[in-house]
Amino acid sequence: MTERKQVLQWNEIQKQAKGALDMWKKRNNQISFSSLSTLVDKDVDEQVFLNEDFSKELCDILEYWHDNRSLNQNQQDKFRKYSQYLLNVTKNNGEATQWLNQQTRLTDLAKKCADDIASHGYYLDIEGTEDPNLQSFDWLIQAYTNTECDQLIDIIVRCVSNRFYTKTLYNLGDVNASILTVTQQFLLITCPDYILTCDTDKSHFQNLLKHMAPHYRELFTHFLPNIEKWTDTVVLCLLYPIRFILSDLNALSLEEKCHIQEALVTMLQKQSLSDPNVEEERITLVHTAINILLDLVHSDPKILSQLKKQANDDSKLLEVLRQFSNDNRNEKMRLHAYELLSLLVPEEEFVAANDAAKVTELFVKIFNEALEEGKDRTAENLMQGLKG
Repeated sequence: MTERKQVLQWNEIQKQAKGALDMWKKRNNQISFSSLSTLVDKDVDEQVFLNEDFSKELCDILEYWHDNRSLNQNQQDKFRKYSQYLLNVTKNNGEATQWLNQQTRLTDLAKKCADDIASHGYYLDIEGTEDPNLQSFDWLIQAYTNTECDQLIDIIVRCVSNRFYTKTLYNLGDVNASILTVTQQFLLITCPDYILTCDTDKSHFQNLLKHMAPHYRELFTHFLPNIEKWTDTVVLCLLYPIRFILSDLNALSLEEKCHIQEALVTMLQKQSLSDPNVEEERITLVHTAINILLDLVHSDPKILSQLKKQANDDSKLLEVLRQFSNDNRNEKMRLHAYELLSLLVPEEEFVAANDAAKVTELFVKIFNEALEEGKDRTAENLMQGLKG
């Protein structure tokens, strides 16, 4: 698989996963945030407020929280309102990225508080004592994610590379939770989403994948037995460690690749999309799994041979791939399902099942839509993808 096609594939999944996260937040009532009018008089200029009062007061609160690991009620209320406001303004203000990148003191204090979490587990619900201010800090990190400000990347990677992350993820699998605690959301969603959004050169992904690679077999062994009971929340949380695999398959040994391939096949066989109201998280999970399998079979002929044998011995994989290839809710997923099918069955069988005609029709449809929308780069990338 060419590097250009891998970039296209990565961007597709990233965009789809962002949409799935937004849908999950809406279902869990996490969309409403403070506006400027709730903080100061309506006549105050927003830019002046950001550069003067807001920055200093938020920094003072973070510094006190870091030094004392607690806040009084007034500080708690202000921290909540300020972090909500910043999260809101970074979604709607084009100048927010530049402003946040210039906030050296704020970023340094955010690093210190994140280091408290990564190094000691402070503020987390590890022993049943979750800090009430963790939610406000979570919103602050989401604001950094919105602006793609990468200045926290080193310390946030550490937050998902330690025992606190692993323990929290495994505990989630024990109960198949539908609702997350703030600790779970911070470690399992906010931090991984920050990394996947802000690490544009993927240098940290590669180190993170090396750290996680030996644990994937244990992770899948822990979660797969209860796959039929997975909630949309569990699916969303699992999407992040699974998506890390796409960053650099070369970091994995052949044995690790084979374990991942087996787990993803099981996942595809047991993740039904037949419900017309199925959550976007599950569609994204299936699409991601198909993409990783494509990368795996292209990375090593032994994996392709193993997958072909498995498909020949048990037709279940081919059946679900054909189901996914006919799912109109995600045309890119359909195209990739067809692509994987074409690698697993003889050409005559692929043509006889009319799959070749269907994939051509689907490709032309996606290509024409890209041209009509003026997305010349998308159309060009589709042509490159067709070439492999």
